[in-house]
Amino acid sequence: MPHIVIALSPGLFRRIAWPRVLRALHAALAEAGLARIGDIKSRVLACDYDLIGDDPLVEQVIATLLTTNPRPAEAERQMATRVLSCLERAVIEIGDTRAQCCVFFHHVPKDRYLRVDIEPVTAGASAAVAPAAPAEPVT
Repeated sequence: MPHIVIALSPGLFRRIAWPRVLRALHAALAEAGLARIGDIKSRVLACDYDLIGDDPLVEQVIATLLTTNPRPAEAERQMATRVLSCLERAVIEIGDTRAQCCVFFHHVPKDRYLRVDIEPVTAGASAAVAPAAPAEPVT
């Protein structure tokens, strides 16, 4: 299950159409056979303040790609490359911006990851919480 967390400068957060970018990112990973589209989880977080070096005019987009299913190192690198390409395109599309984009990518073994799926409560029923079933590895 790939998790993509994107932290960025406040100006870029407001100027990029993030729902469109995330859909394109998910599609790029799925179409390349690197992940099932239903397994990809991504979120975008705007920083209140950021600074690169001593230049307050340079903005940044920093993505962290976490995988929980074992993949060959080359597959993880391909995933990170696609994430970086999508972010780069998003920044270039808005024009007149100096920015730095990067992707950190890590594998998190199953024994270092906990998850629970929560179903909504209906009238007269108690909450149903079930541990997630182990996912099949994606290669």
